[in-house]
Amino acid sequence: MSSGCAPPESELTMERFDTLTAVAAPIVLDNVDTDQIFPSRFTVKDRNLEKFGDFFLHDHRFDEMGSEENGFVLNDPRLRDAQIIVASSNYACGSGRAGAVFSISTPGSGRSWPKASARFSPR
Repeated sequence: MSSGCAPPESELTMERFDTLTAVAAPIVLDNVDTDQIFPSRFTVKDRNLEKFGDFFLHDHRFDEMGSEENGFVLNDPRLRDAQIIVASSNYACGSGRAGAVFSISTPGSGRSWPKASARFSPR
């Protein structure tokens, strides 16, 4: 069993899609960096556990006691299974952290996470 964020080379493929009709969740936060998407303290987790999605935007989704933050968009029951993230300015900025990508694309604890993302600029 490997440790860390690097997947086995056999897993380095992306699922192709032409059209995606799905619920979109707006992440209305500017400058969401990779440490917010995937906090560095989780980099020691084994990607083979297939629950990297548990760490996606973890510190926005949960409080210090591990309870869901009621006001965060992905905790809204209508958006829990959103497959599209519509992000604000400068989303995914910062260092290139592989865990950030895996946390977005890997389900966790029975949830499915986005297959696509888009950015928007309010006018």
